Amino acid sequence: MADGLYGYWPEAPFDRIVAACSFRAVPPGLLAQARPGGKILLTLSGWLYGYARVLLTVAEDGTAGGPLLPGTVSFMSARTHAAPAFGNPAHWAAGLPEKPRTARHTPERITAASEEAFHSRFLAQCAVPGAQVVTGSEAVHLVDVVTGSVSTLLLEEGSWAVREGGPVRLWERVECVLDAYDAAGRPEPGTFTLHVDDSGQYLRHPRMPGLVLPRP
Repeated sequence: MADGLYGYWPEAPFDRIVAACSFRAVPPGLLAQARPGGKILLTLSGWLYGYARVLLTVAEDGTAGGPLLPGTVSFMSARTHAAPAFGNPAHWAAGLPEKPRTARHTPERITAASEEAFHSRFLAQCAVPGAQVVTGSEAVHLVDVVTGSVSTLLLEEGSWAVREGGPVRLWERVECVLDAYDAAGRPEPGTFTLHVDDSGQYLRHPRMPGLVLPRP
């Protein structure tokens, strides 16, 4: 038995590594245990429960890159990558100071039970890595316990209004990602690539601004 974040050093290096749990970012230990030219198949996850499967190829210099794969595969998170408890979202929303504004995108863009929402939720998660979502019939809360930020969307007379508080405007960041995703023609997962090096982990698309994964 061993911690999946650290791989299995006694028999490294490996030609192929397949992770059986998901991670917020690629663990450095897996890269270090793959031979140059080796493949790593793993599932990325996060606190919005957005998922993406990626197939990386490791280069001679220890960097890695590869495409996202199609489909809606999800895995349980590694224990230390699981989302923390955030309490009652109504308590977070009670002190919101801002007046509401009309939301440019509805929360269904990331909460619907569709393949497109599955993918866009992962993209949105990259922009707000500390956020968690709680959905109701007429209210949706995004809560970030890391920054102390909250966004609440309320359904009012057929349209969604948003109020935001804290240092990070969570829903505004989500909207910016969805704006870029729409402008790019809502590209499929396989057109995105993940690049991993010592400076960070970057999700790239030729028609969209890059997104950064949290530090592993």
